[in-house]
Amino acid sequence: MSKSAPFKPQKPIFVRFYAARDQKAPFISPYEMESFNSDSRAAFKKILKQIKLMGYQPEHVDVRLIITAGVSKTKETATKNEVRKFFQQFKIPHCFFLRESRSYEEIEIHLVDKKITIAQSTPSSTTQPSDGAPQGESSQTNRPIMVMTVDDSKTGRKIVEKCLAEYEDIQICAEAEDPLIAMELLKTHQPDVILLDVHMPKMTGLEFLEKFLPKRPIPTIMISGVAPEDGDTALRCLEVGAFDFIAKPSAQDIPEFRVTLSRVIRAAAKSRVEMHAQGNGDTTPRLINTHSLQKNKMILIGSSTGGTVALTEIFKRLPASIPPIVIVQHIPEHFSNLFAKRLNSMCPFEIKEAEHGDIIQQNRVLIAPGHSHLKIAPVTSKDGSESLCVQLTQEEPELNHRPSVNVMFRSMPHKHAKNAIGVILTGMGKDGAEGLKHLKQLGAQTIGQNQISCAVYGMPKAAKELGAVDTEVSLEDLPAAMIAAVSEKKNPS
Repeated sequence: MSKSAPFKPQKPIFVRFYAARDQKAPFISPYEMESFNSDSRAAFKKILKQIKLMGYQPEHVDVRLIITAGVSKTKETATKNEVRKFFQQFKIPHCFFLRESRSYEEIEIHLVDKKITIAQSTPSSTTQPSDGAPQGESSQTNRPIMVMTVDDSKTGRKIVEKCLAEYEDIQICAEAEDPLIAMELLKTHQPDVILLDVHMPKMTGLEFLEKFLPKRPIPTIMISGVAPEDGDTALRCLEVGAFDFIAKPSAQDIPEFRVTLSRVIRAAAKSRVEMHAQGNGDTTPRLINTHSLQKNKMILIGSSTGGTVALTEIFKRLPASIPPIVIVQHIPEHFSNLFAKRLNSMCPFEIKEAEHGDIIQQNRVLIAPGHSHLKIAPVTSKDGSESLCVQLTQEEPELNHRPSVNVMFRSMPHKHAKNAIGVILTGMGKDGAEGLKHLKQLGAQTIGQNQISCAVYGMPKAAKELGAVDTEVSLEDLPAAMIAAVSEKKNPS
């Protein structure tokens, strides 16, 4: 490479690969590693070779290793020394270490020149971790995901801005303090995702969605407060067509909020917007039980992003008589009870937020509270008969989730597992995949929501790839499939 003027770093474009510990993170490049070992070293050498082939030198690179929060100080020090020593042999001068509450170790390799592009590795709005988000039309672009924030709170907008500042693949393109200003800005801006507050002056977030989405379908994430009226409106926004909602963070929750927000934005940028019918216009009839329900059969459901809408559609169709159903839906703790009450108002059977010790019984649906793991356990009544109940625990989150779908599926007592129907619905990540496989191995029948009807084909995809899914069906066909699985079989004539 010929001698040139001193290199002046611009806004960096970077390559990122992950070293997963307790889960396989979604990878940008085909380098899947359990730790910083021989495989990860080989992966970096391949990346460095790509960089050199384009005429760039090691001094144009910096490395950032994000250490998992659960790693001990001793291991952290040893890892830092190992990583620093490894990269020094390539004469890479910049090596930074960050410690965050993530469930995997993450190495970012930055190329500090905005002109460089490595097609196989450079993240874009669709090559960043998507947690199973469907691919959208922008998958061939290398520009950042453009985000518009709409919030009457200046503090709220600043928190979002600060949280997203560290992500090179996400950029705030416009801010509005109310929906009317947002509508004007949308004449000159083209955001990929909108972050929308629920309650604002002049027009609420719900009114904005109802007026705006039909004209210009942009994936919208609701940023909601924790007041009951906020939660109820946020749930209504999802029914209209919002992609997902996230609770506004307290000061101590900001690190977790930052990671969650970035992941949901990436998934939303690849999603398709679907408007949902509102009011009394939905005349789809409930199913009718044509066969009696099998004794002791029960249904376990796990869901995440898009799950509140999917569950609402399912329960609108289920017949008046249903088997016991237990649900883990990833949802902020302040909203799970509101969601259960909202579903209960629509249905002829009981739907409630689960409480410790609740008996699992026919015509009852129990939804895990947003702050606790839910486990299924046997309980003996006074007359000596055995039934099943739910137990709530505050054990550590699994795959960053509490409640965890995996925890619920795995807790099913072995002798009862053959009577269970495990269902996994739309959602980011892979929570539930291993648990569903465990259920299947114990004799349970398993069902996954198919890709075309998922808001995010992450959890069902992970389960399918593990061989945990017996049958994939559309959201429209799920109610009938669930009832068929728990009904007495028709005797051959």
